[in-house]
Amino acid sequence: MKLRFADFSRTTAEGGGSVPDEEQFRILLATAHKRAVLPVRLMGIGVRLGEPVAQLDLFARPSPPSISVEPGNDDDLIDGLNEDPN
Repeated sequence: MKLRFADFSRTTAEGGGSVPDEEQFRILLATAHKRAVLPVRLMGIGVRLGEPVAQLDLFARPSPPSISVEPGNDDDLIDGLNEDPN
């Protein structure tokens, strides 16, 4: 749970559990809010479920599909390219 207060200061309270729990959220909110008795400007809640998964690379280029051509099958490959897809 992350709180940003009216003066733009912020604090974070974390907890653990196997399932999201409303009571746990209430406890985290109370814990964080006690750190600065100011009006809350913004509240954020993060939940992680399951095992962490590796972050995908946003700018990775997909590898081109592999095409295998066996020697002696050049005519079949050319015929396949000339076929009407409909």
